[in-house]
Amino acid sequence: MTASPNADLFEALDWNAYSCQCTQHRHPCPNRATHVVHIHAISACNQPGLADGDRVEIRCAECVLRLQAELHYRLMKLNQFGLCACATCGAPVVEVGDVVRAVGELR
Repeated sequence: MTASPNADLFEALDWNAYSCQCTQHRHPCPNRATHVVHIHAISACNQPGLADGDRVEIRCAECVLRLQAELHYRLMKLNQFGLCACATCGAPVVEVGDVVRAVGELR
């Protein structure tokens, strides 16, 4: 896992008050956010408000691992038909690190 380029911006906040922003659950994740995750906005990375084409979310460690596992599975399936790329910027979308561009721990 690589350090988030914006990790220092988040250090001053009280992270005990922030819940995981994971959207992979039927109900909001009740866990405390422990990581900052930069996720490439595939085929929409030129939208205003994104950090270098990435959505920035705060998630718990379990949801970061779940995201990476789900992406690995989906990319494995997609890449059976040829290597994928972002339709907006042309960046490869072949490996998990192409989508989850940075993960940093909150302190």
